[in-house]
Amino acid sequence: VETCAVQVERKAQPVSLSGFTEPVRRATPAARIMAKVVEAQFQEGDRVDAGQALIHLDTRDLLARKRQARAALETASTALDVARTNLERMKNLQRSGTVSLHQLETADVAHAQAQATSAAARSALEEIDVNLSYSVATAPFKGVVVRKMVEEGNMVAPGQGLFIIEDDSRLRIIAPVGSDLAEGLKPGQAIPVRIGGETVQGFIEGIVPSGST
Repeated sequence: VETCAVQVERKAQPVSLSGFTEPVRRATPAARIMAKVVEAQFQEGDRVDAGQALIHLDTRDLLARKRQARAALETASTALDVARTNLERMKNLQRSGTVSLHQLETADVAHAQAQATSAAARSALEEIDVNLSYSVATAPFKGVVVRKMVEEGNMVAPGQGLFIIEDDSRLRIIAPVGSDLAEGLKPGQAIPVRIGGETVQGFIEGIVPSGST
């Protein structure tokens, strides 16, 4: 009688699952200021590059406020120069005994107030510049516009979505699996995935237990 050693060989069997795909990256850029849409030259289905300008908002009101803020800053800067010069003059006069200590303190307070006014004017101008940067909405990454949420002439408010963009170069598959199959899976594991007639290499991103199983 001939004998031979027998070894158990595990062979992976394909498993068919029902699920759905979604892009790994999906974004909905929103307005940061209240303004009217003056340009929205794109359509749903358009492919766009990262940083491409898609929405332009009306900036006339902001530009007018910027001119006012710049004029206010120039006035405040001039007042600060005068207050600084007067403070230095009062310091020299106080050393020689020509003016009292109270007069010097008054000049010091006036100089501090002028500094605060100048700083506030500069901050107001910087805030307007920041708001102006929000007047153009760009694509956060390369992808395809799947939904256009505003049209030219629409008024938008802070927080209002402008468009939805998806990166269709990387997709995620979400599919339910049984507990017996889930036991042999772990995050980061590489698995071949066949979708339609094409097989691609995929990786398990995560395993979320169901509340009912």
